[in-house]
Amino acid sequence: MDYSSLLGPDRYDLAVTLAKQYHLDPSQVLFGYLQVVSQVTGGPNAAQADLHEPQVRAAINQEFDHFLKHRDFLVSIGREEVRCSPGCCHFRC
Repeated sequence: MDYSSLLGPDRYDLAVTLAKQYHLDPSQVLFGYLQVVSQVTGGPNAAQADLHEPQVRAAINQEFDHFLKHRDFLVSIGREEVRCSPGCCHFRC
């Protein structure tokens, strides 16, 4: 998926949709995307990183997709805390 519209005028609508899908707050989605953009475009080649360049956009989309789908968090099940991710069976319970 191309998440670049998170930098555009309709960013909040997409952030709300993604937040619902991944059980986040929209502000977490927006901040996470900005962090990924900064990580991908920062560093020694930052002056040459163009957000419209297909390779840069693909790298951002891949990293942000990973951010959304592979977050770990603790879930309390009774008295036990279990480390889960959004697709895990405990998360659906």
